[in-house]
Amino acid sequence: MIAEALLEVAKEYQKKMEKKVIPREQGSKEMVVVNWRGLAKTLTTLYGQPLHYLTQKLCKEWDRSRFGSKNEEKPLNSILSWREAEETIWKVEAVHRLCTSPLHLALLWLEDPEYHLIVDEVISTTSTSTK
Repeated sequence: MIAEALLEVAKEYQKKMEKKVIPREQGSKEMVVVNWRGLAKTLTTLYGQPLHYLTQKLCKEWDRSRFGSKNEEKPLNSILSWREAEETIWKVEAVHRLCTSPLHLALLWLEDPEYHLIVDEVISTTSTSTK
């Protein structure tokens, strides 16, 4: 079953992500992005806040889903406008921040040996900045 310690980390992570406010002013800058992960990284930099673990995982899946498609080689900007792609990410982000169960996260993390690369940044950054 799930280790109690992992569940506690998931609870702390989700609580900190719930407190982060989705930016209201979006689409101020248009940039060229090749894929969903590139967009996620760009938004993290532009808005100075990390995206949820599940949003980042979904961006990886969306990029993988393009393999073998007729649009595989096209940059994301040539498929969707910057505004549409950014709005999509922030809508998905709101769902993940507000509706994700810590138990669900902990179960996913059991299968993902690299989850801490995303999670530790949120927990350690917020913990040290609130002290």
